[in-house]
Amino acid sequence: GVYAQRSRRLNWQLLIFLALMDAAGGAAAMLVHSSIAGLSTSSLVHSRVAARLHSIPMPLARSPDEMLPPGRLHVATGPYAPNRVGRVVLSETAAVAEDPLFAQLAVEYNILPSGSESVVLRGGRGDDSRGLFAGKSFEQGEVLVRVPRDLLLTAHRSGVVSGLIGQTDVMLDAAGDLRSEVGEKMFERGATWDVRLALAVFEATAGCGGPFWDRYRQLLPLPPFSMSAASLPEFLIDELQDPVLEQRAKQKASMLVSLYPALSQHAAHPATAMYIRMGAPLEMIPSPLAWCHSMVVSRCFSMADVDTFAFVPFLDMCQHAEAPTANFSSVSGDFELTALRPIEAGEEITISYDGNEYASRRMFELYGFSQSEGSARDAELLHAAVAAAMEAKDMSEVELGASVVEV
Repeated sequence: GVYAQRSRRLNWQLLIFLALMDAAGGAAAMLVHSSIAGLSTSSLVHSRVAARLHSIPMPLARSPDEMLPPGRLHVATGPYAPNRVGRVVLSETAAVAEDPLFAQLAVEYNILPSGSESVVLRGGRGDDSRGLFAGKSFEQGEVLVRVPRDLLLTAHRSGVVSGLIGQTDVMLDAAGDLRSEVGEKMFERGATWDVRLALAVFEATAGCGGPFWDRYRQLLPLPPFSMSAASLPEFLIDELQDPVLEQRAKQKASMLVSLYPALSQHAAHPATAMYIRMGAPLEMIPSPLAWCHSMVVSRCFSMADVDTFAFVPFLDMCQHAEAPTANFSSVSGDFELTALRPIEAGEEITISYDGNEYASRRMFELYGFSQSEGSARDAELLHAAVAAAMEAKDMSEVELGASVVEV
């Protein structure tokens, strides 16, 4: 439908923008610029966004720790995953390359019941098709991955956080002891479990999660690759073509800043402070809190007690599918990923992010994409369009927010 098409268009805008921000050197920028020129602006890229992309200055150096894999930067089209319609990759082999750090951590922390390399992570850190793949064949009901409780970051509805080994001074000053309940006043202002879990991710990726998180953070998406609507640069929020979604995104972004202003400064976290040293345009980089919150809303899992939510390493790398190959559970406190049907070696391991409950608008708000075929829940958009048409008594063209819906 129209909404899904608008969302796919923004995915292209965002992915090209992220490639520009994260490429190392002017040659890559020139290549992406030439790729933009060859795209169909009527169906893929708004000319306003393309013009702004041309003006983004490129950083000349990167932190060695954050360096992306070498390769030829290019834009590719065509179906390649059940939930995407375009991608930016860094080489012809990036999408099939297995991540050695994932493999090392999987062995060290014994998360693969069927043996090392039975499940692998493929794709580069900035590759949109990055996900888990079966390294061997699995039977229905077989446990693919088991993540122990002590590797999780969790937040209870009360605001109590667990999984950290300490806190930074900036977090103590901004939010107090994260092991305590959030309090009624802060809760009413918006400091719900998702925000508290974002604080846990903030600390774990800043050195307070212990040796495991010091390494695992290198597998997480860099700040410019944040995909939830609230973490987008403001000019891209204005390109969403959906006033309802634009309003939600801006309200959430504003709320995060008002709750913890000190944590919204780029200098407050090493992952975003790096871009200050690079001379990157900071208005294009999400704040550290927005980055962490984006990872939470797009990657968290609910636990068996329904009142606790977890950021689960390894499982968070699963891609979405409406007909997934696996499902997760946490009855024992550990998280297990179990095959829903026989899975062949080389097949992608997918889960359902929403249980087929979300409309395209909600999917894009949380995950930064919508199903190419839309969602059954999108009927709410049609109902709104028909109601507007009946009121306007004009069935030829009706404005649904800022998006034109043809009836």
